[in-house]
Parts: sequence; C-alpha cells; structure tokens
Amino acid sequence: MVDFVRWTRDLWVRRGLSMSDSAKPPSAPVDGEERSSAGAPELELAAQFHEPAHRGGPTSSVDGHDGQLSTENTAPVMESSTGFPVVGVGASAGGLEALETLLGRLPRTGMAFVIIQHLAPAKESHLSDILSRSTRLPVTQATDGVTVEPDHVYVIPPGVNLAMFQGKLHLMEISAAPAGEPLLPVDFFFQSMARDSGARCMGVVLSGTGFDGMRGLQEIREVGGLTFAQDPATARFQGMPLAAAAGADLVLAPESIADELVRISRHPYVRGALPPQAEEGLKKLFLIIRSAFGTDLSFYKFGTVSRRIERRMALNKIERLEDYVRLVQGHPGELKTLYRDLLINVTSFFRDGEPFDILREVVFPRIVERKKPGDTIRVWVPGCSTGEEAYSLGICLLEALGERAQEFRLQIFATDLDEEAITRARTGHYPASIVTDVSGDRLRRYFQRRENGYEVGRRLRELVVFATHDLTRDAPFSRLDLCSCRNVLIYLQAPLQRRVMRVLHYALAPEGFLVLGTSETVGDSAELFTTFDKKNRIYSKKNVAGAGLFELDGVMLRGLRSARGAQPDSLRPVANLQQLADRKVLERFGPAGVLVNEALDILQFRGRTGPYLEPQPGAATLNLLRLARPELHVELRTAIHRSLAENVPTSARHVGLNVGEESQTVTIEVHPLRDAETGTRSLLVLFRDEKGSPSPDEPPPEPRAPAPESRTEELERELASTKEYLQSTIEELETSNEELKTANEELQSSNEELQSTNEELETSKEELQSTNEELSTVNDELQNRMEELSVSNDDLVNLLAAVDTPVVMMGMDLRLRRFTEAAEKLFGLSSEDLNRPVSILRPFLPQVELERVCRNVIDRLVAVQQEVHAADGRIFELQVRPYRTVDHVIGGGVLSLVPQDTGEARGQTAALSTLPNPALVLDADYRVLAANDAALLVLGSGKVTLLGLPVERLGDGALADPRLRNALARTLRDGEPFRALELGPDRYAHGSRLLARDGVGGPQLLVLLDGFEKAAR
Repeated sequence: MVDFVRWTRDLWVRRGLSMSDSAKPPSAPVDGEERSSAGAPELELAAQFHEPAHRGGPTSSVDGHDGQLSTENTAPVMESSTGFPVVGVGASAGGLEALETLLGRLPRTGMAFVIIQHLAPAKESHLSDILSRSTRLPVTQATDGVTVEPDHVYVIPPGVNLAMFQGKLHLMEISAAPAGEPLLPVDFFFQSMARDSGARCMGVVLSGTGFDGMRGLQEIREVGGLTFAQDPATARFQGMPLAAAAGADLVLAPESIADELVRISRHPYVRGALPPQAEEGLKKLFLIIRSAFGTDLSFYKFGTVSRRIERRMALNKIERLEDYVRLVQGHPGELKTLYRDLLINVTSFFRDGEPFDILREVVFPRIVERKKPGDTIRVWVPGCSTGEEAYSLGICLLEALGERAQEFRLQIFATDLDEEAITRARTGHYPASIVTDVSGDRLRRYFQRRENGYEVGRRLRELVVFATHDLTRDAPFSRLDLCSCRNVLIYLQAPLQRRVMRVLHYALAPEGFLVLGTSETVGDSAELFTTFDKKNRIYSKKNVAGAGLFELDGVMLRGLRSARGAQPDSLRPVANLQQLADRKVLERFGPAGVLVNEALDILQFRGRTGPYLEPQPGAATLNLLRLARPELHVELRTAIHRSLAENVPTSARHVGLNVGEESQTVTIEVHPLRDAETGTRSLLVLFRDEKGSPSPDEPPPEPRAPAPESRTEELERELASTKEYLQSTIEELETSNEELKTANEELQSSNEELQSTNEELETSKEELQSTNEELSTVNDELQNRMEELSVSNDDLVNLLAAVDTPVVMMGMDLRLRRFTEAAEKLFGLSSEDLNRPVSILRPFLPQVELERVCRNVIDRLVAVQQEVHAADGRIFELQVRPYRTVDHVIGGGVLSLVPQDTGEARGQTAALSTLPNPALVLDADYRVLAANDAALLVLGSGKVTLLGLPVERLGDGALADPRLRNALARTLRDGEPFRALELGPDRYAHGSRLLARDGVGGPQLLVLLDGFEKAAR
C-alpha cells in the first residue's frame, strides 16, 4: 500500500488533485519501522510509477542480447497486474448512445471494461442501470477497492476520479484542477491503467467535447497497449474523438470497435511477450529495418522493440512472427508504419513543466552571463519528435532574454530519426488541443490561430533548424551551450548509453548544460558531468582531460572530417629544440602540483605529487581535497577559497607535513587561471618543499634562530588559519542568505499579483466547463427518458383511439387535458377545448353538477358512479375516478359515460325482437338507441358496444353508404319512408320515422335490413 500512496501523490500533484480521507489507503510505515516480506515488491512498484518526461513511455529494461537487467537509465517493466486485458472507455456529451452500441455487441471476451463518463458531481447517476439494459455483461458502479474481474463492466461514480492499482479500482475525490486546466477524468484513469496493466490495456475514446482522453491514449501506446477512437462522423460531439484520433491505432464506428475488441481478445497479443523461438524472426526484422532506414535496432531495449512488433501483428490480424516478417517484406507501407511505431513519437509542449521553468529562470540567464553581445547561443534537441520540445525551449529562451534577444544570435538544432516527424515539425502546425499545454499568453505571443489548430509564429519558427539525424551514428553538433536529450537513453542498452553520453559531452562547450528525462541519469558517465539540478535532471559539463576521445564509426568520422576540413601544414605544431629544452627543465626542476577546475577535480598532475597526495579508502575520486594528506587540508582549503573569491594568487607557508618518520614543512601556492577563449576558470596548485630552493617571490631565507618553533606557536598558527577560513565561509553564507531572501520575497510578490489577476477568470472558466459537462450528461439521461415517455405516450394515444366509450381526463384545476374520439363526438369538443373547464360539458348533462361531483372525487379520493340523463334523452352511467400517477400522486380526475339500455330502449328492443329481419332504432344523430338480436348477429357486436354508435360505424362500415345517410336525412326531415334502398349486391335497407314516447327525446328512425343475413351466415 505504500506504493499506492507514493504513486497517487505524484499523479495528483501533476493533475492538481487530492485524495479524500475516506479514499486514502492506510498509512505507510515510517523509516525505521519493520516491514513484512509482503512489501518486497515496493522497490519495483516505486520505480514503475515514476513517469518519463518526454518521448519515452515505460519500457522493458531487459537487455536484448544477454537478458540481464540494466541498472541505469532503465524505464520500468510494465507487467499486467490482472492477467487479462482491461479496456478503459472514455466518453462525455453524446456518449451514452455510443456506449450502448459498443457494449451491446460484446459477448464474453475475458476482458474487463471500465467506463469513464463525465458526470454531474452533485447528482445521482443512473448510468449503470441504463447500460445494463444494453449488454449481457454485469454492469456495476465502481466502489473503492473493488477487484477488477473479467467479463464485468465498471462505471465511474459521479464526483470522483477513478484510478487503478494492483488490479483494483480506487475512488479519489476531486479537489481542484491546476490553474486554467479542466479536470480530465478519462486521462487520469487511462494513465493509471497504463501503469498497472501495461501492454494488456486498451483505451477507447467515444463522443464528447474537449480533449479528455488524448494524453491517456498516448500513454497507453507508450506501454504497448492498443488505442481506439470513435469515427468523428458517427459521433454526436466530435471534440474528444478528433483530439484522440492522432493517438489512436484505429478510428472506427462504435460497433466496429466492439468487433475489433472481440477479435483481439482471441489474439496471442493479449497473452504477453513473443516466444523464445521468435529470435530468428526478430533478427530478420532488424536487418530489414537497417537496410531500409539505416537504423540498427540490435542495441535497443528488447522489451520495447518486441512490444511494438506485437502491437502491429495484432492490428494486422497476424498471429505468427514469421508471417509478419513476410508481410513487412512485401508491403513497404507496413514496414514504414512499424519503423515509426518503434520510434515512439510521443511528446507535448512544456511536458513536465518544472524543468522548463528552471531553464528559463536559472540556466539560460547563467548562459547569457558568459556571453557578449553578438555571440551565439547554441542549443541542440536530439530526438525532437514532432518539434514541441524544441519550440518550448525556444519560447523559454526568448522569455529569458526579453529585450536582449536582439543582442545575440540564437540557434536551436532539433533532430530526429523520423523524417515524417521532422517534416511535421518544420510546418509548425499543431491541433487546437495544445491549449491544455500552452498558456493563453504564450499562444497569443508565439502562435497564430488557424481554422483547425495553431501555427508557430515566424519569430519562433526562425529560431529552430530541423534535420534528420542519428544520435548513435552521425557526427554531433559542437560547442553547444545546452543539449536537451530527454528520454532517449531509456530505450538504449548500456553500451550504447555510455557511447551517447560521451558524444553529448563532446558536443557541449565548456560548462555547457545537459538536460535528461526524469527516468534518466548520467549513470556510469558521472566523471563527465556535474549535477546542477538533481530533481530536474540538469547537469553541467566537466572539463575532463581526454573526455573528448570517443569511438567513432565511419559515418561519424566522415562527418567530422568534412565539417572541420583538412588542417593546413602551416598550422601543424612543430616541435623545436627550445620547446624540448623548456619541457626538460620543468620536468627536472619544476615544483610538484596539480591543475584543477572550480569543482577542485584534478585535470592534470605535474611532477612528483606522491608526498602530498594519497588515495583515500572508498569510492575512487580525483577531487583534490579528498586526495590531499590530512595535514594539508586546512591551509589548502583556505588558500583555494581566497584565490577563488579574490581572483589573486595565494599561499600558505610553513605547513607541517609528516612523510614516513620524517617531518618537513611545505609552502602551498594557488594560482588562478582563466581560458581566454572560453572564460573557463581553473587553479594551479603547487607544493614546494621548504628545504629546497625558495619560491621566485620569496626572499632568500635568513639564518634560523637556534631555538626551534614551539608546538604551541604551530597550533596557534593553524587555529588562526582555521578562524580565517571559518569567518570567510560565514560571510559568504550570510550574503547568500540575503540574496535568497530578497529573491524569494520578489517571487512571492509576483506570484500573488499573478494569482489575483487570473483567479476570477480561471474560476469562471472551470465553472462554465463543469456546468457544460453536467448539462450534456443530464441531457443524455433526459433524452433517454424522453424516448421512454414517447413510447408510453404512443401507447396511450392508440389505447384512447381504440376505446369507443367517451372518456375525459382533467387536471387538479378541473380543466380538460385529454379526451377520446368518442367524447369529442358526443360532447362536440375540439382541440381548442383543451385546458378549458369541465363545465363546458354541462349543456350535454344539464341535470348534473359536474364541477361539484369531480371536485368531491378528487378531494375524497372516492370514485362515483351514477345514472344520468343527457339533453337528448339518452341515459348514461357517469363514472368519475381519481387520476393517479405511477408514484400514486393524485393528478386530477377521469370522467367516462357508458350508454345504458333504458326501459324505453328495452321496450323497443322487445318490439324489435319480434321482427325476423335485422332492425335498428336510431336517434336524430343517427346513433343506435335499440337493436334486435338479428341486428347484433349481422353486425357482429355486443349490445353494450353497439348502443350509442353512429350508423356508419356499424358492421365494419357495412352501413357507411352515403345513399343511406341521405335517405335517413329525408325521412327524418319529411317523414317520408324509403323502401328497398340498395346497399350492395342483394342488400337492401328500409326506413321510416318513429315518434318517441311522450314526445321526449325527439324523432327516431326505424331501419330494417334485408339480405345481410346471408353475409353473416
């Protein structure tokens, strides 16, 4: 668990996040506490989650030849903690539909799926419930510490970030994003998944706005995983798919991504590394690549190369290495793609920003101090990929120089093996997603906005010279002030690493600076460089004699010769007699001494230094103070310190020294030297035995007094010398403290001003983006609910249309909300009557107080059924019930009218029953008041259903003939009956007018049907 604490802290610092107390793992043991054997993997895991800074991702450290682990500049081995593939799926606005499509096509593949959807932090999410309807796999909302299992789908909860460690998911509360940056939960999970699952992880980016997921896919590719992006043409929101497409292996529609995942789940790629018998195939591939591109991969890390080859095999649907070798031989396009994949062109502007801050604020000003107006400042970026780092260094250099930029010639050389990457770098065109890496002020000053991204401005573009170059074979640049070689060494085996370090040492000017990646050190080449900033891997060149001699191959030698040209004979050194004589005199009579640099590392030994210097136990060193005899330390240190501080020769006389059993006194002289061409400072330290001849500056010795110097005087002299050295050290420390205090105060003041200036804008931007994401997510869920409501509404509309009974629905305010077609005809309603009060129905039911009846039903929640008389004399059963929602909330009332078989109707029916033919009694609106059994049989309907229906709707439209309607109208108007009205082949109707009993209800019509019985039979 200690590794998880360390890892999450590092990841959170870079993302501006923090762990909640509830989500924090148990505290790690402090130093000195006893740890169990279960903590043995901590060293490996601690290295595993140390992030590289520039081009390189985590790579295997296995030597490609002897299988031994390299101990320097080694990227961590990314082994899966689960043993099965884990697929991270990121989505935002519009991603719900794509997620349902993707999961709906997935069978059981042995993979686990983790869904990272942008969710509203303060709102409960139903995403897992919605997705569970689309897939056969179990879908659950992730909980803290849950173990990832195959064939399961895990959904991120709202308001947290999700991380993966040791095969488990961990929930992290989000505190704040870094200034000006949005929260990127997809990137965060993809990065943790890449570190935990290694080459067995896969990333998928679906519909959404913004750039979340882009960097995460790059990290997945770095560890050898596979990456997918939704085809922007199929996405509702194209922002995230477009940003991720550049780092995706495949860009497909969601259903095609699902098909590819199913295929890959059965590919050997998911089982791990190539088998041992694949060595011959790898050698063939190396030969093919060297023949085509001139790059020898035999000294590159085996794990990196093999993982990239496995990726290409999986993407090309090939399972055997020998088959892939044949594919590469016959398809130059695949060979080129493989080569570019092996180069791992992954970079960004100001990646791991702190080193760039140190370069701008400390290193570049230090370089400028050594320059005069008109001098050239030279910078080299080997392995520059697509140029982001080179342009970042150019921006930092211009910012460091400010108005003085015009005083110097600025040259930045950026090189890489990949010609396509160099071509893109030269164009200086980058996608709009760089806004997450480059501040708004820098975008305005150094870039120009284009339709689909940003373009480097002319001023910055002219600083950088791009070229293809092989750091391991081609001749290097020379006399450089700075070399930034970040995350190149981690891909090379140890012998090639050492060679490259000597090349870089040769390329740098005296006191030049070297910048490495956060996973790299100078390793075995520590004698060539001094650590300048350990945390940010910045080093300065040591002036070591002979360090410029390194092994060059033929190509590099030819490059150097052509660059330097042949040296004319007139300039070749000629050894003459005078020089030989001077050399002999110095060797015979010159004092013993050493030449040291400012770090007191010995550059040259002169004469016999054995009496004064001797090796000390421990690590080998050439530091003068470590080699000097203990009796000389105080006086030697004091003399050197004063000479460096005052830039004058100094000496210490009568220094006691014990050589064997003899005692002698020595004079120590320190002479400051400065190289006129480079300005480099050195010191010449000489040791003179006072028994020998005196120093040139020393007068002849006077006769010594007979009494020897007492031991007390000797100790007093040493004490005075020590006090002098201590006092000078204290003064220096006080001066340094004052300068640091002043600088710190100025920095704090500037920081506060900048923070107060940007605070409101950054807060507003973050709130706006968060609100937009929340709205998009809520909109997706609402749309899903709307679809369900639409289906329910369609069902309701069709149900009401199929009901012949008059039904009216009203709200709590007794206003009409909906009614059936039968009610529309019975009450004479139209769409304009919606939202009108229920009282508009009173003309049809004059004897009923509808408002009071409906209000009582709603208030008392008791249904009412009563027989009522309509204005036309018909009798109905009035039914009023409360309107209840799904949640059992009263929302109004439902009114319905059911036609009743009254006494009059029963009398008419009894009379009609004596007739053999089908007979009907109609009212003035041509609706059925009574019918005999023969009519019911012919028209195929029950009596309750038949009563109240218009005549044209009887018998599936058998009586809908307009001639019948016209004949009925004439009979109703004139009282003239009609006979044998032909309604079809052998079908006739007869009609006459009847008077209602007691004159109530208006005229009625009797209709007899002839010939319909045959059709019924």
